[in-house]
Amino acid sequence: MTFVKHKYSAAQIKTLYTNASKDMKRAMKYDEPDVRFHYCYNSLLKLSIVVCASNQIRVLSRAGHHNGTFG
Repeated sequence: MTFVKHKYSAAQIKTLYTNASKDMKRAMKYDEPDVRFHYCYNSLLKLSIVVCASNQIRVLSRAGHHNGTFG
């Protein structure tokens, strides 16, 4: 994983935050623990992206991460 500088507009950050907020609202709507966990987990991941975007940082994954190779 690599962090690189990236220029985010206020509108982009607001959109990212809105998406994270929607997942948290969905989590509160359901009583099923697995469903709540799923939406809370997604919301926390999206909120971490919001924090990075607010600091003008973008996270890039390593090459090979998605195909099962580690090197």
